[in-house]
Amino acid sequence: MSSRKVLIVTIQDNTSFGNRLQNFALQKALEQLGLEVSTLDVKERKQKNFVKDLKTSVKIPLARMGHTRFNEYLERHMHEQGGRAFTREYIHNMIRASRSDLKDMDWSGYSCVFAGSDQVWHNWGLIPDELEYFYLDFIPSSKRASYAASFGFTSFPQEDLGLHRKGLTQMHAISCRESEGCGLVEMITGKNPVKVLDPTLLLSSATWDGIMTKPSFEVEGKYLLAFFLGDILEGYNEEITRIANERGLKVININDINEKEHFVSSPSEFLWLIKNADTVCTDSFHASVFTILYNRCLRVYPRTDLKYNVEGMFGRLTEVLGSFGLMENAFGYGDRIDTDVAEEDMKLLEEQKRISIDFLKAQAQSDG
Repeated sequence: MSSRKVLIVTIQDNTSFGNRLQNFALQKALEQLGLEVSTLDVKERKQKNFVKDLKTSVKIPLARMGHTRFNEYLERHMHEQGGRAFTREYIHNMIRASRSDLKDMDWSGYSCVFAGSDQVWHNWGLIPDELEYFYLDFIPSSKRASYAASFGFTSFPQEDLGLHRKGLTQMHAISCRESEGCGLVEMITGKNPVKVLDPTLLLSSATWDGIMTKPSFEVEGKYLLAFFLGDILEGYNEEITRIANERGLKVININDINEKEHFVSSPSEFLWLIKNADTVCTDSFHASVFTILYNRCLRVYPRTDLKYNVEGMFGRLTEVLGSFGLMENAFGYGDRIDTDVAEEDMKLLEEQKRISIDFLKAQAQSDG
C-alpha cells in the first residue's frame, strides 16, 4: 500500500535561514511518520517590478566593488543564492504552479494540506490574494489544516478582518505556534486551536547535524556568535562586548555584510556556527531555538528595526524561552546566560512534542 501524501504550504523565502529550516523540519517530521511530502510554491510574486529589479542588478556589483551603501542588496542576493541551494538539496518534491491555476489542479491525492509554520496568516503582500492562499482557498475545506501557523500581530488589522474570519472558519483543523495566535483564533471563530511546537523543535540535534556544513572561514579559539535580523542597539553592543571579554571570546557577526570575512549565506553554515559557538547573542527566534537545542550560552534581545515595525515579534521569543524556563536569558528580564533546562521543563516540552506529533498524525490520517 502506498503511503499517504500531504502538502506543505508555507512562505518561500530563500533569504531567511529560519524560513528554510522550518520548511525542512516540518517536511522531515511528516516523513518520519511515513508520509510522502510535497511543498507548494507559487510562481508569481506580487511585488515584481522589472525597473526595480534592474536597479538591484546594478547595485549588487557596485556593492562588490566597495560601495557600502548598496550592501543590503548584496546581502539579500547572497542569502537568496544560499537559500536556493538549500531548497534544491533538502526540500523534496517541490511543486511550482501559477496562483491562478491552483483551483483547477487535482489535489485529490493528498489526504491533508498543512499551512505553516511561519507567519503565514499575515498579509505581507508577497503573492496575489495572499491571505486566501495561506487559508488554502484552492483546497476542499475538509483537507485544510494548519501546523504552527503564526500571525505576527496581536490584533487583527481591520482591513483584513473579513478575510481572516472567512479563512479561519473554513479550516478543518487549526494549530498555532503561540498562545497569542490561539487566542486570536478563538476570539474570531469560537474554535479552540491546538498549541504546538515550532517544527524545528520536533527534530533531534542528530538530525540537524546531518545537514550542517562548516563555513569556509576559520575561527581561532572560542567565539561569541552575533546574529541579528534587526538593528543592534548601543545597549546590546555594550552587553555583548562585556560577555565576550568576561568569557575570553572573539565576536563574529555572521549577518553583517560589512564583516565580509564572517558573512554567511547558507542555512547549513548557520547551524554549524551555532553548534560550535560558546555563546550566541541574537534577536532571531530560530537562532534561539538551535542555541537551546545545542545547549550553548544564549542572550536574546528584542528585535528593533528603524525601517519596519517589528517590535511585536518579541512575544514569540519570550514564549519559547518561557517554555524552557529560560526567561532570564532575555535582555531586560535577567542576566542568565546558560541554557540548562530544568527536568520539569523538559518533561513539559516532551509532552508538548507528543501533542504536536499527535496533531500531525491525526490530520494526515484523516480521510478528508
